[in-house]
Amino acid sequence: MPIWAFHGDADTNVSPADDGVPIASLNECDPTPVDLRYTLYPGVAHDSWTMTYDLSNPANDIYAWLLSHQKM
Repeated sequence: MPIWAFHGDADTNVSPADDGVPIASLNECDPTPVDLRYTLYPGVAHDSWTMTYDLSNPANDIYAWLLSHQKM
């Protein structure tokens, strides 16, 4: 199952350091994840969704990424 996680590095509600364990655990699964991505936004607090859904950065086009996957 494809997974793309997003987090702001200035988040004081949920520590970005807490993402390391689940991401590392997912990378160790067998079979390995189809498409596992992790984006850490510099200077962003808890509101990482605003940048995630903003299409001004083509590298973070969540909509194209979602549509590029299909149920197997």
